[in-house]
Amino acid sequence: PFVLLKRQKLSLIFFYVVALEMMIFFFFARLSGTRYFGIILMAFIAAIWIAGKDYISNNSRSRSLSIILNFMLVVQLTGGITAIALDITRPFSESKNVALYLLRNKLEKYPILADNCLNTTVLAYLPTKAYFLSQDKWGSFCVWNSLHSSARTILTDQELLIKATGYARQKKEKALLLHFKAINTTGQPNIKLLGKFDQSIVDTENVFLYEVSY
Repeated sequence: PFVLLKRQKLSLIFFYVVALEMMIFFFFARLSGTRYFGIILMAFIAAIWIAGKDYISNNSRSRSLSIILNFMLVVQLTGGITAIALDITRPFSESKNVALYLLRNKLEKYPILADNCLNTTVLAYLPTKAYFLSQDKWGSFCVWNSLHSSARTILTDQELLIKATGYARQKKEKALLLHFKAINTTGQPNIKLLGKFDQSIVDTENVFLYEVSY
């Protein structure tokens, strides 16, 4: 943008102010997915529009701009085709498959334990809540504000196993543990893997289902 628009101060200021504001927003909102950054391309196109037809019609600028925009559009097209292919071949989330597995095997009656609120999408398909081990409370959705920073806490495997087995022993009942990645259960005979649902497009939407006995 600087090379193409260096003589158009208004366009440059517009682009970099918008880009900087969005980057600050992404940082504090913890939005890191590539799908959010298309706004930067839109800001660049808007900056070109602000520069005006007479400025852009210069032969050398027009040629450079054409190359850059075409390259960006090819990248966007490639990303779009890849996203469509993933949508066709894999689920965005494994949550529905997990819920169907629980219902088919009559497991929904057992308490559901989760590290934090990352696996709450499963609860959308079940008439129940989950016990969040990192917060020591029941819930069914994420609370992301600073007053509830524990909602973002991810326990280590060891901490997770200690809390899960502690819950089962205290309540004297079998429980189900959901986690978005595999847990090392070596030396834990009372924790058994029931199912692995790991085909989600988004890694944190995968679910590893464990049975926790007391």
